[in-house]
Amino acid sequence: MRQTGLTLIEILITLAILSILLGIMPPLMSDWVAKIQTHTTIRSLSHHLHWARVEAIARFAVVGVCPLDPANLSHCGDSYSQGWLIFHDANQNRRYGKGDVVLKVKWLKNSSLEFKNRTGSHLVNRTIWFKGNGISGSAMTLVACKNELPRRAAGLVLNNIGRISVRSHFSACRKS
Repeated sequence: MRQTGLTLIEILITLAILSILLGIMPPLMSDWVAKIQTHTTIRSLSHHLHWARVEAIARFAVVGVCPLDPANLSHCGDSYSQGWLIFHDANQNRRYGKGDVVLKVKWLKNSSLEFKNRTGSHLVNRTIWFKGNGISGSAMTLVACKNELPRRAAGLVLNNIGRISVRSHFSACRKS
């Protein structure tokens, strides 16, 4: 009579392959999740910048997007990593303050992203402006760097006329 089944060697080989796969998968999954979170945040910022530009055109007024202050969600801060504030510069002094109207607030909870310039030499913390005709008047690049995964870099590029494009594979986040 012929018996069917698995031998001890076949079972051990199967277990060895499974243990190797289980050892490799968690780092790959966390890397993948971090990449998706980074790209989602950049897309959200891009969407809000587009919205601010349209709002500036609709109001025919200056609209600003500034980094959010985590201590006070209705004030500008010094890092886009906590979120951003969109406001109508009603008093026309080119900074957020008394008399200005908050249009939207985007708060990033538990974000470990840093927004750097194209070269990665410093954090971007300045206000982005859109005039009543939709022109930004200044070109800039914001690269979102995930702290624990430096090779994951997505960003957006804003040109002088206010066009916003999302890009990936920036080298600004690589540690030297």
